[in-house]
Amino acid sequence: MSQPQLEPKQFEELVSIASRLTALLERENECLAKFDVRGISGLHEEKQALTQTYCLRVHELKKDPLALAAVTATVRDEVKKVMARFDEVVKLNERALKSTRDVPERLKAA
Repeated sequence: MSQPQLEPKQFEELVSIASRLTALLERENECLAKFDVRGISGLHEEKQALTQTYCLRVHELKKDPLALAAVTATVRDEVKKVMARFDEVVKLNERALKSTRDVPERLKAA
């Protein structure tokens, strides 16, 4: 019995979605740094849609670990590279969001 094969298209979609979401989070981080509320709110719908699509694609891929293992090293390396950058930007975004939320508390304490 041969190993199941995932379509390369599935990985291309995941890379594309993660790249788009990474770029969006970078824009959001820039808006957070400038306290640009309009800019942040303008990104909300797209961020929500991309996040949902990203989660769905990851879930679909995780359902078949044997097929994941059968993917070429080149494809795996590309996915890892994009995901590492995505994780880095997500961490920066979390810190920026936390800092922005903490500003009113720091002002009250001053």
